Amino acid sequence: MFHTPIGRVIHQLPAVGTFSCGFGLLTHVERSRRCEVTDENQDVQIHVTLPSGRSSTLSVSLNELFAVQKLQAAAKESFGIPYLPRIFFQGRMLDARESLQDSGLADGDTVTAVVQAEKHMATTEAAFAAWRTGGNQVVTWGLQAFGGDSSSVQDRLKSIQEIQATRRAFAARLARGAPREVVTWGDPAHGGDVSAEVQRRLKDVHSLHSTDGAFAALLSDGSVVTWGDPCKGGDSGAVEDRLKKVCALASTGWAFAALLSDGSVLTWGDPYFGGDCSEVQEKLKTVQEIHSSSYAFAAILDDGSPGLEKHC
Repeated sequence: MFHTPIGRVIHQLPAVGTFSCGFGLLTHVERSRRCEVTDENQDVQIHVTLPSGRSSTLSVSLNELFAVQKLQAAAKESFGIPYLPRIFFQGRMLDARESLQDSGLADGDTVTAVVQAEKHMATTEAAFAAWRTGGNQVVTWGLQAFGGDSSSVQDRLKSIQEIQATRRAFAARLARGAPREVVTWGDPAHGGDVSAEVQRRLKDVHSLHSTDGAFAALLSDGSVVTWGDPCKGGDSGAVEDRLKKVCALASTGWAFAALLSDGSVLTWGDPYFGGDCSEVQEKLKTVQEIHSSSYAFAAILDDGSPGLEKHC
């Protein structure tokens, strides 16, 4: 997390002749310039710099609410960065809901944009894994048998995109094109170890999914690769020849369901956890979405209503 040394910034400012205006510490000289009433639609030029030294001048409305948020969006587009940056001015992080004037900004001011990757956490039954999207490190703690120790794979964890967990193991999806796009650790019986054959197939992985004891990887070509406890969805052999053009995956505690591009659904895993949909298979013809609880699946069908679209 980025920590701003606010205390040091405040102590560096002159003790005499300062006051608060729009939550910023300003001098008396700046008071008339910043606190005067301005035209509601006035656009101002703000110079935005990154810690790397890159800079850009952006135009934003001075008094519009959420103008700071719009400045964030403009900076994201201008610099081609993946996330909305945090905007800092005079040592203070600006509130995205503020107008520029309320934040103490005026035409020609310079702000700093700090990009921070999204932070995430995954959990097994007795361990945690924390990481940043695109980062090269996973911080794990908890019982080793439940994935609490990732030291054996830490050197392979580069450009992490997501991490999923079973009850006793973790699986990390890395950037496409990496030597190994999926790295696992934890209890092998719960998906913490991947066979050479499965690892060979884990190329161009789109997303990872998990039950209590197995993982499923949805590939960009619409196929699915599974591993882990066969009783909990780790063996998709019974439906593998039909697992083509998969749009989405869902999971219960011990089963997986796949939505295909033609609107049909395939399931595998423990029947008591939704792994057998044979009784309703004939009704699963025009499915748009699939959802799950710990024990069951539900399908939303296309009844012809506008606005319902399958994303495939």
